[in-house]
Amino acid sequence: MSDYAPVLVAALFAAASFIVASGRGVVGLLASGLSLALAAAALLLAFSRLPAWVHASLDVVLPWRVSLSVAAALAVVVLIVSRILLGAVLKWLFNPDRPLHRWSEGIAGGLLSLLPSAVTILVFFGMVRAAGTARELHHVAGLAREGVGEMGGLLPDYPKSARWRDAVESLPFVAGLLDAGDPFARRARRHAVALVLAQGGPELRVHFAAHPVAGPTALDPIWGELAAAPEIRPAIDALDYLAIATEPALQAAAGDPARQASLQAFPLRELLESFASSLPPAPRAEDAAAPET
Repeated sequence: MSDYAPVLVAALFAAASFIVASGRGVVGLLASGLSLALAAAALLLAFSRLPAWVHASLDVVLPWRVSLSVAAALAVVVLIVSRILLGAVLKWLFNPDRPLHRWSEGIAGGLLSLLPSAVTILVFFGMVRAAGTARELHHVAGLAREGVGEMGGLLPDYPKSARWRDAVESLPFVAGLLDAGDPFARRARRHAVALVLAQGGPELRVHFAAHPVAGPTALDPIWGELAAAPEIRPAIDALDYLAIATEPALQAAAGDPARQASLQAFPLRELLESFASSLPPAPRAEDAAAPET
């Protein structure tokens, strides 16, 4: 049940918004929710399009941190400006002498508050998903090491934040909605990053390949080629997962229609958990130090 903590938080937020809008009016919530939607759209659009535009216009490769900083600054401007403008427009539309006033409070206002609540919850779920994906990929990198086969019983559990992400994605339509705009944690792309990271660990790579369903996807030679590519290798060494995910070559491989369906359904959590449980327990220090008899 604890895996569904973000879902519970979202439900409590929606209920609180309904109560507040019913008693104090929905105009402020509505303006804030719509402004947040516009800011989130500006952030995602700028972050995904800015590097390509700069490269085409100036022949400069823009690091993802610069792109994200510029996109975040734009999103803040959009949030502030749209909140001021929408606040004024909605206040006028819901004035007592306007037909929409009856929707501004009471049960009708509470129902209308579900729209900004849904926007806020979707943004919250996107943050949970990004954090869970970053921890999951770090877990993959930890398992994709030489000698990991001798660390049975000493490996960390599958990350809790990734379990929260999976619970969020299990809700109807949520995974598809988030996939539409997420440049990092969409399922096909994050699984592609995981497969690239897995190239560094022979044991993990063999375990992936042995799976009856996921094996053909794991054996695709493209992951080894990407892991050795000079534009991706430094990001792997630095554990810079967002840099790997935003590399055009990886995006092209993950977005290939011939791979996309299998990547999207790739059972990464199942494989990671089964790999960790398959390793023999590491010898205890006292056992290793005991003299032979």
